Amino acid sequence: MYGYAHDEFIGLHLTSFLHPDSSYQFTKYVQTVQSQGENVALQVHMRRDGSQFYVELSGTVYTDQGRAYLLSVVRDVSQRVLAEQLLQQRVEARTREQSTLLEISPNAGFCSRNCSRA
Repeated sequence: MYGYAHDEFIGLHLTSFLHPDSSYQFTKYVQTVQSQGENVALQVHMRRDGSQFYVELSGTVYTDQGRAYLLSVVRDVSQRVLAEQLLQQRVEARTREQSTLLEISPNAGFCSRNCSRA
C-alpha cells in the first residue's frame, strides 16, 4: 500500500508516510484512542513515490503483560473518498441548476391555460 518492502517499512519514522497536513489529526487520533479506548479517523498518507492517498485508521488500546499498546488497522479508502467527493460535486452542481431555474421561472413568460393570443 505504501510502496515499501516489508523490511524497509519496519522502523520508518511516521513522517515518512504521514502527510504533513495530517500530523495534527494523527495526534488527535492517538489521544482519542488513549482516552476513549478506540477511534476511527480519516487521514492522508503518502506512498514511497510521494503520491497521496486516503486512509482510514481504526485504533484500539490493548494490554499485554501489563503494558498498554495502540493497535491500528490502516485501510486505503481512496476510492470511497473520491467517489464521495464526486457525488458532493454533482449535488452542488444540481443545486445550483435548480436555484437558477427557480430564479428564472417567474420571468420565463409561460402562459396558463387561459392565456389569450394576439
